[in-house]
Amino acid sequence: MGWRDRLREASFRGVAFLVDSHDHDFGRRVDVHEYALRATPWVEDLGRAGRRYSLDAYLLGPDYDLARAQLIAALETEGPATLVHPWLGSVTVSCTTSSLRETIRRGGEASFRLDFVEAGENVAPDAGDDTATLARDAATQAGDEAARTLATGFDVTGQPGFVVDAAVARVSQAADALDALTAPVRRATAEAGAFLRRAQRLRTTALALARSPGDLAAEMLGLVREAARLAQTPRDALVALSPLMQFAETAVVVAGLTPARRRQARNDGHLVRFVRQAAAAEAVRAVTEIAFTAYDEASNARDRLSDAIDAIAIDAADAGDDAAFAALEDLRRAMVRDVAARGGNLARLIAWPVTTDRPLLVIAHQLYGDADRAEELAVRNGIAHPGFLAAGTVLQALASDGRGSTGA
Repeated sequence: MGWRDRLREASFRGVAFLVDSHDHDFGRRVDVHEYALRATPWVEDLGRAGRRYSLDAYLLGPDYDLARAQLIAALETEGPATLVHPWLGSVTVSCTTSSLRETIRRGGEASFRLDFVEAGENVAPDAGDDTATLARDAATQAGDEAARTLATGFDVTGQPGFVVDAAVARVSQAADALDALTAPVRRATAEAGAFLRRAQRLRTTALALARSPGDLAAEMLGLVREAARLAQTPRDALVALSPLMQFAETAVVVAGLTPARRRQARNDGHLVRFVRQAAAAEAVRAVTEIAFTAYDEASNARDRLSDAIDAIAIDAADAGDDAAFAALEDLRRAMVRDVAARGGNLARLIAWPVTTDRPLLVIAHQLYGDADRAEELAVRNGIAHPGFLAAGTVLQALASDGRGSTGA
């Protein structure tokens, strides 16, 4: 029995057709990370790629036009279905694109180019894969590693006064930044009062703490973690922490080649990197608590935070801190996995242009067949007066099956 005998009759949704040739795309999904001054990239394996099938198909015979209509209807029917592939057997797929060609010279024949992608089920992550908890554990480890590095690398012992003064000034700057960034999002509670007292205590005891690096690291890490918990929502915490991941970005580089100036520069680098790394760890913790409502929202948060952590990790590697680099890479990967698990199957956002003046209730009914979802649209788009939307307004709305972005 040869390969010709093993060929199957091609069909889709039970509609048969002939196949002249095919293409089959498959492989792995990878993310290639290339770092400055490193010749070899690190390739992150994200799992098997979705398999794609392309067929050059045709129909022949005096009644080919009837079969053509049946095949077109099958290709345009919503949802995945079984494709019987002549070479590869039965697979569950969705048709992505299809095209038809007919000519007078080749009467009685219709040629098709058909493209399919394998279709899986929309299921929750496997039981036991608590990606949020794993990401929070990675955040704790990254913060602890940042504190360990500060405790072992920072030192003002026996240094001139200007070295100590510079360290104290940087510690005070970090406390000021935490105070300022959390002010718009923290609630007026007893916890907020305790945080403000702790930030003030850090400023007033900075000199003593500078002479005890372990205590300095513990106090600063506690302050960063406490600041993140003050926000009213996880989104607020992420907003407050994002600028802190670029702490002291415009700081003047310490100049001079004397031993004291070199120690001042090292201390300053340790303090700045600590603040950025601790902020990144707490930002990931905040992301694990965000209940995303749209794929676009989740992917945007993932990409922004991933890029920020990448930059902080590269900075740690350039400073020779391999342990911090590894902890930050683990943090980034855990965050990406968690956001993918919780947001990968959410609905996409579409741009919905309002073409005539009308209330948001009417638009919600047009979009979803449910006027009660007007409040959802109002919150997503920050609409203060939903009773009247002017023509030309472009709404961000969750995609609805069977609807496009043709406007309202």
